[in-house]
Parts: sequence; C-alpha cells; structure tokens
Amino acid sequence: MDNIPNDFQTRLCDTASQVESLLLRFSNARERFIERIRQFMRLLEIHYAELKDLAAEAKRSKKVVYARLDRTPDPQKVIEQAGRTCYLSFDKMDDDSQVGFIKRLIKMGHESPLEHAYATFRIKNCSRAMTHQLVRHRLMAVSQQSQRYVDEEQFSYVIPESMPPPTR
Repeated sequence: MDNIPNDFQTRLCDTASQVESLLLRFSNARERFIERIRQFMRLLEIHYAELKDLAAEAKRSKKVVYARLDRTPDPQKVIEQAGRTCYLSFDKMDDDSQVGFIKRLIKMGHESPLEHAYATFRIKNCSRAMTHQLVRHRLMAVSQQSQRYVDEEQFSYVIPESMPPPTR
C-alpha cells in the first residue's frame, strides 16, 4: 500500500468499514428474519394440531353439521392476480403460472395475497368451545349466533365428548 496515496487509503479503509458494518447489519436482520419464520412455523404447527383436534371432535360427535355456502371460484387465479398487483407483473401470467407464483409468494413470506381466496361454511351443532377455538385463531372471518341477542328459551347445547361428565 506504499504506492497508494494516503487519501485513497483512508477512503478505502472507510469503505471497507462501511461494507463490514452493512454485512453485520444484514447478518443481524437475516437472523431476526429467520427467527420470525421459525416462530411463525411453530404457531402454524400449534394451530394445525388444535384444528386437527377440533376436526376429530367434530367427526366423533357425528352431530356437527356443516354446509358450504360459497367459495372463491378459481382461487389460485384470484391469488395470483392479487399478488401480481403488488409487483405489476401481470404480463407474466399464463395458464400454468399460478402454482409456481403462489409457491414463490409463500417462499418469500408474502402471504397476504393468499387471503383473497375464501370459502364460507355454516356449522351447526358444535360446542361453543369449538367455535371459540376457531374465533381465537383468526384463521378465518367468523360470525356466530349471538347468545346476547338471540332468544335462547329453547336453547340446545352441545357438550364436547372430551369433557368429563358433570358431577352432582
């Protein structure tokens, strides 16, 4: 470095320090991002296990009735269109681009376009405990019969089979 002028050496050292600082900041941000992904995956595993238990309860009780009221027609197309709005990449759409694009959205962690697809169900004869689990996890929009505004004089209720029998 003897042949390099001092002011250039100083600028080079400053640039190297800045690059090192940026790399450190990027590494820290990357680690935080990876930890958030891990937390998200743990939450998904918990939600999946709880919803699996709810589905098992519903299957065992044989009393739960549901009817699909509506759904998004062609949901993958809707998701792709919503996602491509963010990137203004409509020109890249074709008949076979939907699945690959959705996989890339998920891989990037850009999941909000997935919320544009929907299915609407009516579920009857299930326990309030079950509906509270559905409401609690906010994996969907929920509207349920009010216990405040609906006349419950002829109220029927469901006790989950997993509950112990009442003692007197």
